[in-house]
Amino acid sequence: MPPPAMKRPIPILLLKTRSIPHDTYEEHFQIISATNAGAGGSSYSFAPQFIPVLEHTRNEASLSELGALLRSRRLKQRYGGMIFTSQRAVEAWADLVKHVSDRPSSISPSPTEPDAFADIDSLTPFALYSVGPATSRALQHLVSSAGAASPFTLLNPSIHGTQTGNGANLASFILQHYNYLHGCHWFEYFEAPRLPFIPLLGMSSQNYGRKRLERDDPRLAKKSLLFLVGEVRRDIIPKTLSNAEDPDRIVVDEVEVYRTEVMKSFEADLQAACNKLDTEVQSESSEDLRAVVVFSPQGSDATLRRIGYLDSDGKPTANSSTRWHQQRTETKSSEQVDYQTKTKWILVTIGPTTRDYLKDKLGVEPDVCAEQPSPEGLKKGIEDFLTRIGRND
Repeated sequence: MPPPAMKRPIPILLLKTRSIPHDTYEEHFQIISATNAGAGGSSYSFAPQFIPVLEHTRNEASLSELGALLRSRRLKQRYGGMIFTSQRAVEAWADLVKHVSDRPSSISPSPTEPDAFADIDSLTPFALYSVGPATSRALQHLVSSAGAASPFTLLNPSIHGTQTGNGANLASFILQHYNYLHGCHWFEYFEAPRLPFIPLLGMSSQNYGRKRLERDDPRLAKKSLLFLVGEVRRDIIPKTLSNAEDPDRIVVDEVEVYRTEVMKSFEADLQAACNKLDTEVQSESSEDLRAVVVFSPQGSDATLRRIGYLDSDGKPTANSSTRWHQQRTETKSSEQVDYQTKTKWILVTIGPTTRDYLKDKLGVEPDVCAEQPSPEGLKKGIEDFLTRIGRND
């Protein structure tokens, strides 16, 4: 017999700005809740709520320099691809692409410096490395909407790495994939048999009459990757790629395209949301179960203070380490502790970067770390945790 439905949906505070016009996290959890309300399967139902934490400002100086490279079609001479690990970086790049595409280029190659790379670059793929599904969707939308004449489209972009899920996995993927692309490029323009033979390996499925290059031709050199980042980031990707042994080593140029700050209203908004939940459950005797999803290290200390896992000095409280250790009810002499009436917070992180920050810097172990940074990964992690602690009634 399936477990009975819970009396009320579990509130989930999503510490992020709601995406416009549609937010996949909101849609997913609302669909799950609506489905579960009349289903005989999972008993879990959720009520998502967004609390914006961060505000972002563009680094106009960096974007201006990148815009000049893109507009003059020199970007591909310098870089063989780009790395994206945040939607904010994609948004900044998308705005730049639109701005450049709307303004015809007034820059042309110097007569004394002809664009010797043009023929090769126009045929070579330009890799866009993405850390997860949300970032990949944003990039795919950009690729499909840029227009055939856009300088971005002329890069011949292709998206890779969607399945990696985090920076460490993406770095390992790039090492293998980008070096493979470079090997194909090397074969195609240096090692391939001369005409009339047709190369049987690599990516030479078209245009067999390409000019063969000498080994030391600069057009055969492995190009750097462009990594668009925010002010706060981990160095796992550039460290992994640049520390690899030759010839696998890949140079990464990090360019800061946005800065991030915690919103001044965040703590007040979080307090108001928690107070509202407190009011809603005052008349209920059942366990007050709540979840809070932390999407970034910024603002996490204020969050942990509000839910009682850090004290005013920033030290972990006893409750942060014993929150799931009590029995449902336990009697000590004449004092009875009723587990069902206590507020319980499920502390969730969207990925290992934030999890490690909470654990290593703040001393608090999250309950759930999503295996994939997606609505599906988040929901599965929460439901698995609820099942593991026996909260299905």
